[in-house]
Amino acid sequence: MDHDNSANRSIAEAAVAAFAAGWRAPHPHAWDDLLAEEAELVQPLLRHRVGRHALAEEYGRLLELIPDLRGEVLRWAAEGRTVRIELRLTGTLGRLPLRLAVTDQLTLDEDGRILRRQARLDPLPAVALLARQPAAWRRWWNSGVGPLLVRRKFLPHDLEHVPTPPLVRALAFGRLLLAVSAWVAPQRSARLVGLAADGPRENYLMRVFAGRAAALGLGTLTSRGRRQRQWQRLGLLVDLSDTAAAFSRGMSTRARVLGLLVTGGYAAAGISALRSEPEDASVQETAPGPDEVR
Repeated sequence: MDHDNSANRSIAEAAVAAFAAGWRAPHPHAWDDLLAEEAELVQPLLRHRVGRHALAEEYGRLLELIPDLRGEVLRWAAEGRTVRIELRLTGTLGRLPLRLAVTDQLTLDEDGRILRRQARLDPLPAVALLARQPAAWRRWWNSGVGPLLVRRKFLPHDLEHVPTPPLVRALAFGRLLLAVSAWVAPQRSARLVGLAADGPRENYLMRVFAGRAAALGLGTLTSRGRRQRQWQRLGLLVDLSDTAAAFSRGMSTRARVLGLLVTGGYAAAGISALRSEPEDASVQETAPGPDEVR
């Protein structure tokens, strides 16, 4: 029996040490090695989730709201493989300092990995700080933390501090600009690309183009990681198709030149953006080191 108690104590000490190390320099994947594959996560202000990736996503959102968040383990106690930890969180919410007392209860497996983590805290101090700072409401909304979880349908799905590369962002905003101009002034846009613009057919075609360009631009800007690369590939496929279409029989020289410059240029830039990132970049970039979290 003493041997079992000693073994459980050693497992608990190692788990607490890893837990504390993650909070000293938190990033979304700081606790990956500590979590079981299907760990159950129960936590206020964040969704109840299952799995390592779920914790990484939820903590990515929390760090989006409070980039300088840090935690200090004050005390802990263990009974068998159940560990109770008292944690103090500090950071800056908006422009004001935040301090929260959190109690974590961890259920460990025989290897010391967390099978279930239940956190308890009083969220009212954070809510009060946020309510006093309208300037911070946009950051709160974009983070996806807290109530009104339905808004996540309008937010990036994998928000783990994965930055959108500047070239990808520029291409997406360019698509949105083209979409607006084609929708607002379809006849002028048709003339610019060398099409006749004297009838409703051209207006219809230009507005179809506008809707497609807007969808590609918004899809790219509101996604991260693998999903964003999928949108990039779709955009590249469309650009290659449009460039080839510009050389169809009967197209004017002006249309061919513009097709080569505009959609061909987009295709070349899209290829460059995709080649500049390794194939598994969406996985690698979701695990920034401690110094990358700001």
